[in-house]
Amino acid sequence: MTQATVFDLVDARWEAGRKTLAATLVLVLGSLVLAASAQTRVFLPGQLAPITLQTVVVSLLGLVFGARLAAATCTLYLVECLAFPGFSATGGNLMVSGGFLLGFAPAAAIAGGLYRLGWGRDLVRATLAMTVAHATMLAVGTLWLATFVLPLDEAFRFGFLAFAGVEAIKIALSIGVMRGVSQVAGHLERRGA
Repeated sequence: MTQATVFDLVDARWEAGRKTLAATLVLVLGSLVLAASAQTRVFLPGQLAPITLQTVVVSLLGLVFGARLAAATCTLYLVECLAFPGFSATGGNLMVSGGFLLGFAPAAAIAGGLYRLGWGRDLVRATLAMTVAHATMLAVGTLWLATFVLPLDEAFRFGFLAFAGVEAIKIALSIGVMRGVSQVAGHLERRGA
């Protein structure tokens, strides 16, 4: 057994510092991508909150960053929404969108955790993983609406049912992107890049 030198200890701390810096940069970049996805929004008649690409980004963050870093990224985004209202899709109207935003971190963690367990290997499990992640965001948002804004039946109609069809399309989009990223990563791994 060899004894570590001071250089070895400094080198290990330097490497740990580099990993921490890289994780911090990835976290901030991810939160900014999430903020940008909030700016792509469509308001449909009768809906309380707009349709955005945020749920696609949240689920993909889980797949790419892993459960913990993706959840931390979504939490940072929530803090950014509180500090800078323009970051959110509703321009700071957190009474309507707050629950959906609160659902981002657990949804990203679920997507990342299920992907790590192998749920991205085949189309059926990938679809189930994405469905659970997207349903989590809708469920938390609906519960928020039912608690603070609307009666439960209206919250379910406006918070869950109104978005379910659109979320099915977003799930398909998420899976398509996930499969493409997996193929590129596999190709790079085989090339030794």
